[in-house]
Amino acid sequence: MEIKYVVIRDTREQNGWDFTTGSSCEGTVVEGLKTGDYSIKGYEHLLSIERKGCIAELASNLVEDRFERELERMEAFKYAFMILEFNMEDLIAYPKGSSVPPWKRKSVKLNPFFLLIRLLEIEIKYKVKIIFAGKHGKTVVSSIFKRVIENEQPKSDTENN
Repeated sequence: MEIKYVVIRDTREQNGWDFTTGSSCEGTVVEGLKTGDYSIKGYEHLLSIERKGCIAELASNLVEDRFERELERMEAFKYAFMILEFNMEDLIAYPKGSSVPPWKRKSVKLNPFFLLIRLLEIEIKYKVKIIFAGKHGKTVVSSIFKRVIENEQPKSDTENN
């Protein structure tokens, strides 16, 4: 039997995803989450998903104390993910192709290699799984929701034997 879930989107999440009712999902509610942008009703203590919609957002967050505190809180979650809605190529080309205006790019102090090193440090230090999802972020997150619920279901006696 498939368990249906309700997605929680944090109240501060801008331009966020809405998960519509389907075979597994019962829709999206907007509520305050202390950590992350998305979780599932009843699994808020286990699952935290942080979404970065563009590389400029990630770059600005990587040097903020507030973001570091968010990562520290994510350590307490069994399932912690950062979903990046861009590709590795976008990261390596930064600031080209980003929302940073061309006239301002020469003054950007963060280079692509710093960003990559910082992401690797986050994955290692905070055990946050980072996924370069590109335009498939919402689909990836839907799959994460299903896998977490499956993994958290008690094993039946027939499965244990």
